[in-house]
Amino acid sequence: YFRDIEERIINDIVQNKNDFVLSTGGGAVLSKKTSALLTRHTKTIWLKTSLENIIKRDTKKDDHPMLAGSDRVKVLSQLYIKRLDLYSFADIIVDTDNKTAPKTADEILKLINSD
Repeated sequence: YFRDIEERIINDIVQNKNDFVLSTGGGAVLSKKTSALLTRHTKTIWLKTSLENIIKRDTKKDDHPMLAGSDRVKVLSQLYIKRLDLYSFADIIVDTDNKTAPKTADEILKLINSD
């Protein structure tokens, strides 16, 4: 149900907007239709982060519905492995480990402007 709503919203955005930044959830690429929409209508950027850093960041949160009441490290590891190949199809891949948000943003701008 959630992925269907996500797909409709993303379709509306990519069909009706000219210049935009769209930050999807990590699971958006699991839908073949959504993935195809993003590939066809946008320049995709993967903010690549190591599993170790994802786990460190996530343990500071208590609001992730997929992880509630579960072995968080195990579930995060499974999600990471499941999605890794899908993320690798991004037009631009930026490694975010050991970088600040401003440094990452600068790198993205340079890569976008070099095309």
